[in-house]
Amino acid sequence: MSDYTPTTEEVRNRYISEEFPEDEAEFDRWLAEVKAKAWLEGARSVGEDEFPSREWDEGNPYRQGETE
Repeated sequence: MSDYTPTTEEVRNRYISEEFPEDEAEFDRWLAEVKAKAWLEGARSVGEDEFPSREWDEGNPYRQGETE
């Protein structure tokens, strides 16, 4: 097994096919959600003890206007 990790662009290109071009938007939404969850986890780990009632997802740069 190789230690090679494909880039985001390589994974995107493998996921998207010419037959289904709408897959690109689907992939981008999925990736934004993964990044949003990682950002939220990091924000919470930094200050949740100090600010327990804060809306941690506020200001998340990976959220695209939707709410959970």
